[in-house]
Amino acid sequence: MRGPTSPLARVDYVHLPVGEHRISLQPGAVARLSAERLAGYGGELRVRVAAGPPLAMSFTAAPALPLNGQPATGGALSKGDTLAVGRVVLMATGLPDDPSLAVYDPEAPARRSYAGLRYFPDDDRYVVPAKLVREAAPRRVRLEASRGEPQELEALGELRFTLQGTACALQAYREAPGSDLLFLIFKDLTSQTAPSQPDHGQSYGAGRFLLARLLPDDSAVLDFNQAWNPLCAYSPYFHCPLPPRKNHLQVAIPVGEKAYGGH
Repeated sequence: MRGPTSPLARVDYVHLPVGEHRISLQPGAVARLSAERLAGYGGELRVRVAAGPPLAMSFTAAPALPLNGQPATGGALSKGDTLAVGRVVLMATGLPDDPSLAVYDPEAPARRSYAGLRYFPDDDRYVVPAKLVREAAPRRVRLEASRGEPQELEALGELRFTLQGTACALQAYREAPGSDLLFLIFKDLTSQTAPSQPDHGQSYGAGRFLLARLLPDDSAVLDFNQAWNPLCAYSPYFHCPLPPRKNHLQVAIPVGEKAYGGH
């Protein structure tokens, strides 16, 4: 959270269509970077998005810029590569479908004021067995997201469990192709209703994430003490899936990560 590409340091997200895009202090540059953020950079960076499939990104820079910390005047950009420009860091992301640049400013007020994350006390009562009731076949579902287009996930079925005497169920998603991890997105009665006015006794209003390992008999153990916030809890420039209505639990889960704060 304190590093130069901390989620708290993300200050912009620029989608790049096919073509060449100029990043500089001159008029017409694509990235919305202030003169203050580009201070110390007197050159010009050009980022090119080549038509696919798959779409590809490359760059040229004069003079050289640090690419992943090493000086370079050009080359291909892969997802996660970084370029230091002035005081900001540009990260290639969204590949291969939506080539984009995430902009990080180490001097962002949110990063400079970071004082740690907040958690509820651990409680073993919120570690519970669960059983996956599978659908006839896995299916692709589109979930609303914190910004931009909906996100597509693979739904496996309904994960059923009992929490504090209340029968509950969550739509469960595969964490990654071929993985035995379930990815869960949920809200509960601790989720605050006004994220801009954080109550540190509550959890993030948009919901929280949880991973659980699916065993061969379709059972799993849910440890809600491990629930964490999506990255959109720290910056509005992240694209996070939101829990569907069926994953709004009518129980309070006062464990795991608390709300961080407004942004």
